[in-house]
Order: sequence, then C-alpha cells, then structure tokens
Amino acid sequence: MLGFTPGFVPRPNRQGEGSEDPDDETSDLQYRAHNEWAVGHGIAVRIPNGPGVTSARTTWIPQCEVRKVDTHDESRVVTVMEELAGLADGPALAVALLPLVEAYGA
Repeated sequence: MLGFTPGFVPRPNRQGEGSEDPDDETSDLQYRAHNEWAVGHGIAVRIPNGPGVTSARTTWIPQCEVRKVDTHDESRVVTVMEELAGLADGPALAVALLPLVEAYGA
C-alpha cells in the first residue's frame, strides 16, 4: 500500500479527448468527473472511497500459463479461422470443433 499523508493530486483522464467519434464523446461526458490517481504497466490500481485520496493499493495483473493441447490426430481438428468461417452453419462448426473440445477434456 502506498501512502501519502498530504494526499494524491487527481489527474483528469484525457484519453480520446477531442475525438469526433460519438462513443468517445459519450464516454467523455459520462466519465468527466473521474480522475486517474495512479498509472502503471501490468498493474491494477485500487483507490479507497472517500474524500481526499491518501493511499493507493497496486496489484500485479495475474498471469497464467495455458498448457499446449496435443490433439493426437491433428488432421481431425480444424483451427484455421478462414476454414471455420467458411462452414455452412452452427452444426457444421460444432462437428469441426468437437475434436478440439475432446482433446482439452483428455
């Protein structure tokens, strides 16, 4: 926990300010009273509620490793996005992806 008795100074979030995109303009309006109190790369910042911010808690964004799946018979598994996009319908997609699901299950 970071602490600073005199209090942190808020910094307005000016990301996308001046954009002509309607979504950005709506976001600017809705979050006009929200400020940044701390920023970083690969961390999340938690600021306590209440008047005056005198502390901030930072947390590393969790990481995890996704193990490689060995499908044993790669000719049965369709993973090329263009091929999946070209399938006729939902049932055809289910048939194409079922071997992948079974491999994860195993």
